[in-house]
Amino acid sequence: MGNRIMLHRDHDNFEEHLKMSNGLTSVFIAVLVLSGSTLAQNKAEKEWMSWLASRDQGIHGRGAVGFCISDMPWTREGFVDEKDFVLRVIDGAREKLRWDVLNYNPTEEFVTFALDRFQNLINLFDEQYINEEAYQEWQSYLKKYGFSENPPMCQHHAVYLHPAGCVLCHDS
Repeated sequence: MGNRIMLHRDHDNFEEHLKMSNGLTSVFIAVLVLSGSTLAQNKAEKEWMSWLASRDQGIHGRGAVGFCISDMPWTREGFVDEKDFVLRVIDGAREKLRWDVLNYNPTEEFVTFALDRFQNLINLFDEQYINEEAYQEWQSYLKKYGFSENPPMCQHHAVYLHPAGCVLCHDS
């Protein structure tokens, strides 16, 4: 089955999609959340990490966490900073920032492939594709579960939680 990440719902250039196995998806999300939780400085960046952590196969099921870049929590007013942050998170993951927290050794070749493809998608993404409804839905979801101020962190892994818990705890 696996998961697919693409620019937006109408994007049909499959050469620009990122298709991953379920196992690679779990590792991919884990290394991004480790990097981003370390780099996040403000509320918006912490919410970004909570959003990414919510792509949790331990909660949603294997093969059920693919997404469109347009559905990420972009804002028009913060787009440039948000894009810069996501690119820094990718760089941190590529540099193995906090990989020592994982209870396994990821296959670097596969992770690098996924990070490179994801970086390409982020670089290709233009603010015209921002899905403002997705951002509003995410904000409502956070508020519903009491995350409206700052997402809490996992006491064990020091990563930002999503409303259903820790993506790394669920991955164990």
